[in-house]
Amino acid sequence: MPAKGSGRNGSKTRNEKGYIRLYTKEHRNKYEHRVVVSKMCAEWCFYPLEADGLPAGFTVEHQDHNRTHNCGENLILLQEIIHNYLSSHTKLYREAFRRYDGSVDWAKVCGVELEVPF
Repeated sequence: MPAKGSGRNGSKTRNEKGYIRLYTKEHRNKYEHRVVVSKMCAEWCFYPLEADGLPAGFTVEHQDHNRTHNCGENLILLQEIIHNYLSSHTKLYREAFRRYDGSVDWAKVCGVELEVPF
């Protein structure tokens, strides 16, 4: 991937926060994850769409929190108020339930016991 700020037509760059920006004729200097979801919204979204292809008051969230993983299956369209609430509280949960290997014990977060099916 080109270095930050060296985007040429048809290329991608990663900004300082880790998001991928596209540099094509159709999507000049747009975030890749927002372009992916806007294409999906054009097909199935029943809310009126803004100029960027997303409904007003909505934002895109990465399920795995990897800002370079921009396939449609990993992206969620959320109302901004819900996104802001989850963003502010999820960090606290992640830190409170961190495992020794750095991953999050979501069973503890959700207050349930998960059983292994095999």
